[in-house]
Amino acid sequence: MSGIKNLADIYEKQGKDFVEKLFKDDVTITENLDGSAFSFEKDFIGDNISFYKKDQDNPITRVDRILMTYYEKPITYIESLPESIKQEIPQGWRFGMVYFPNSKPVRIQYDRIPRNHLILTHITVRDEFGENIRSIQDKEELDSWADKLGVEKAPILFQGKLDQDQKISILEFISTPIMDLKDKFRTQSFTKYIISLIDPKASKSALGEDLQGTVDSIVFRFVGKEGEQEVLAKVVDPIISELNKDRKVAASTYFPSDVYSLCLIDIMNFILEENMESFPATGEEPEERYINFVFSVFKRFIEKNGQKYIGTDFNKPEYLKSENFAINKEFIQDPDVLLLIEQDDAYPEILQMILNSFRKLKRKPHGFFTEGLIQQFNKVVEEIAAYINAKRKERLQESLGVPSFMWFKKVATTFKVSQEADEEIEVVEVIEEAVENNNIPVEEQINESSVDTQEQPSEKEEEKKEDTSEFFSFKDFKKVISTNKEKKKIKIINEEKQKVNLVIGKFQPFNNGHLKMCTRLKKENGNPIFLCVVHPDEKLLKFPFSKDLIKKSIGSLISENNDLFVGYKIIPESLLELAINSIIDEVNPVSVCVGEQDFENTILQREWMRKKYDFGGQELEIFKTPRWSENSQVRSHIQNSDFQKFKSSVPKPIAVLFNEFVRELND
Repeated sequence: MSGIKNLADIYEKQGKDFVEKLFKDDVTITENLDGSAFSFEKDFIGDNISFYKKDQDNPITRVDRILMTYYEKPITYIESLPESIKQEIPQGWRFGMVYFPNSKPVRIQYDRIPRNHLILTHITVRDEFGENIRSIQDKEELDSWADKLGVEKAPILFQGKLDQDQKISILEFISTPIMDLKDKFRTQSFTKYIISLIDPKASKSALGEDLQGTVDSIVFRFVGKEGEQEVLAKVVDPIISELNKDRKVAASTYFPSDVYSLCLIDIMNFILEENMESFPATGEEPEERYINFVFSVFKRFIEKNGQKYIGTDFNKPEYLKSENFAINKEFIQDPDVLLLIEQDDAYPEILQMILNSFRKLKRKPHGFFTEGLIQQFNKVVEEIAAYINAKRKERLQESLGVPSFMWFKKVATTFKVSQEADEEIEVVEVIEEAVENNNIPVEEQINESSVDTQEQPSEKEEEKKEDTSEFFSFKDFKKVISTNKEKKKIKIINEEKQKVNLVIGKFQPFNNGHLKMCTRLKKENGNPIFLCVVHPDEKLLKFPFSKDLIKKSIGSLISENNDLFVGYKIIPESLLELAINSIIDEVNPVSVCVGEQDFENTILQREWMRKKYDFGGQELEIFKTPRWSENSQVRSHIQNSDFQKFKSSVPKPIAVLFNEFVRELND
């Protein structure tokens, strides 16, 4: 219910008159239940039934069903309905339900489990293009379908127009300060209060034996006049609301364990080492090919690396250790895979990890997954998708005649990669989110990982520190990434061009720490510096200064320091491959300099490039820079309009642009 606004918030922001106008219309008031979203729809092709969880755009797939058994109970029930009932279900009708695997699916303990574990809440009618035509909310029609399907009826408390007493009581409730409500409902049942207010004859809640239990919230659907948009709002138990905030904070601080992240990185390296196309991806459908690809990776990974993971505890949350989240052996047809997952408890978790992780793009950094490593990981995910989709064209060519839209929608499907779910979610959805992401829980932390965003020592510490910091290169870093099957490689280095040291960073703005780093780098091998400045086309908070201002500042810097710098390029991302390809027509990069937290990731990117490119026999050295400056501190001088401190923190060509930096940061 995270998308539904609180009625008290609507009252506060849009006023009493707006809410009173809503109350003049027909309203459907429903008890919101603390279960998992589940729905099904009869397709327009072959009368097949597709199932959905919270994601209403993508049906539950075979991959989802292998990952866990959570939704097997409702899927099996609907599939086992009598054929006469299935035939009666119209095509394109999607039946929205709440699923209860037990009497406490999320956080509220109910007195009973609904009929066949399902409660019908609404029906959406769609056309063959998947567009919503109308929504069925009428209690009589919903109750009729609930009886046919053998599930619990919708928990509708009221339909129609509220009387004056009901309106006054609800308005009084939503206009009462939250602290007063908390005091009131610490000793009084919110459930009894709100349900009795709406239906004085009620003696129990939807799944409670009386009115003393807990109700998550009450949802109001204001129908409005024809042509007007419906308004959805909710009234929440203030005590539950407080608990939700605490749970949301607790959920947002949870991250996958280090051992989980390291294992995932290990698997990614293994795929690169073995050569992606060496793993068979057989099958007619994209999903079938992906599953067989994953099984191939899993079997070979366990064969070569399984010993070191025996007995490993991946520190999953307790709720993910239940049988509902165990791998579903019924959907695994490969006998070798079945045999392996019986050998150690860690192996099915590794299979889940591979199956789930390499179909989704990661979004935000956490732990070992820096921005750079996420870019590398996402590149692997996209290449897997391209590999899986290789035979799609053949399937289209096998078709005779002109296919219908629905045929194309079904048969011409590609294997698509998706984004990880939004990081900020309501606590009531935490388990559903965990179901969708399995072992990749809520992520909130944002870590910047470019050269200019490292954590730096204070100014006092910097004054005491002499310039004796270690500045070194790892030519033989201990990462085993190789290609067993050599392909013809693209020659990327032109030995006739000027040798340069490549430095990649955001430079928002370029400061004295960057200058010191570049000066020291030139001393290492005598080669000048070429800057690759990361700046995406779209406007982002991490890039407060415009591309034009950054070009102006870097251009001035290079003009006045032509003994140190030979040029620069603007690139949209900090990928090593992108940076090198953008400059090879002009110069010959022999080294790259990165910050400490990007060092290992850059090593991985270099090894990745070796699979594809010929470096002309030369080694691309990777230098790790010490922590010399704090760019956020420089930006604070701009924010505080402190020119003297700014001037002492940046090279002179940057300092003269102080007013422009101030103006853009203020904007």
